[in-house]
Amino acid sequence: MALVLYKTRYPNIKRTTRRHTLKSCYYLDFSWRAPNATKRSRFRVPLGHMTPEEAREVGLAKMAEIKAPPPPAVEASKTLGNAIRIDMRSRKSRLKPNSLKRYELSDRIILEYFGADKKVSEIKPDEISSFVLHRQQSVKNETINKDLARLRMVLKWAEDEDWVSKSPMRRVKQLRQKDGRTRYLLPEEVQRLWSVCCPWLWRLIWFAAMTGLRQGEQFGLRWSQVIDGQLRLRGDETKGGRPRVIPILPEVADILDSVRGDHKELVFVTEATKVKIHPSNFARDYWRPALKAAKISDFRWHDLRHTFCSWVVQNGGRLEPLQLLAGHEDFRTTQNYAHMGPEHLVGTIGVLGSRMRHLGVTPIGSAASKHKASSVK
Repeated sequence: MALVLYKTRYPNIKRTTRRHTLKSCYYLDFSWRAPNATKRSRFRVPLGHMTPEEAREVGLAKMAEIKAPPPPAVEASKTLGNAIRIDMRSRKSRLKPNSLKRYELSDRIILEYFGADKKVSEIKPDEISSFVLHRQQSVKNETINKDLARLRMVLKWAEDEDWVSKSPMRRVKQLRQKDGRTRYLLPEEVQRLWSVCCPWLWRLIWFAAMTGLRQGEQFGLRWSQVIDGQLRLRGDETKGGRPRVIPILPEVADILDSVRGDHKELVFVTEATKVKIHPSNFARDYWRPALKAAKISDFRWHDLRHTFCSWVVQNGGRLEPLQLLAGHEDFRTTQNYAHMGPEHLVGTIGVLGSRMRHLGVTPIGSAASKHKASSVK
């Protein structure tokens, strides 16, 4: 790979300051696509204070280390630590930042319990059950299921690579979880929130409630994704990795018209500086103060997505199309909103009542009917 100069005589070795001294602080900056990866990965590695000659020598050595292929899987190295490391290397370039953070947390917890030197072939279902019992003392089942899902990925990889004949996770089931959170805005809460928000903030809130976009999807939304009266998200732009199309309602179109021209690429930007919205700063400076002023408790920004799904079902929307609109990977997630609109069940169960009436029997039974008739006489 050809290296590029940046304010120095040496390729891809960059200084953290523009002023050059005898021993400046350097870092390595380059992109590279692994043989089995689909996309290039960006690497930024600090090198420390050194001369340009030392920076070039250390930088090239670091590049060679990063590009080195994984070690061959010999019998002695078929450990859980190596399995996690090699599996993560193959997935890392495809993971979104939040997913990567979750995977790394699960990896750390798994290795702390089983040990990095534990051979994959020695992991038994009983040990995994003990791991679950250990985790249940401190966290909820939802969190444990995420750790089990990560362990299942690693052991499935080990099975595919013939490290084990059969993954022990085949006999381990997911734990029962509570119904998903369905907190949504009530009509009176909508009025109170609207009364305390500035126009810029209210446009963001109402857009989220009328489209069901996740916060990252909304704050990163680009004008190129607004096409022919639809919001079109590619698979690599969504959490589930599947493309999604959301029709633009008239209310949403009004919001888009009001922010058009604020930025060349992004749909939503900060009110004053017109740059990309940072979620942490937004929550601290705008979102949480607005909730406090409106006296709304136990409500997160993600609950605006629950608001969208709940309102769709409450107004007669069916669950199957809602799954596509919300981008739920599992239909069971969409079913959490089934209780919001029970009216559509009345017509379905009504068929049962009409069918029973054709049989000519009474609901309370024939013996009870005759006894009631004789008592009347």
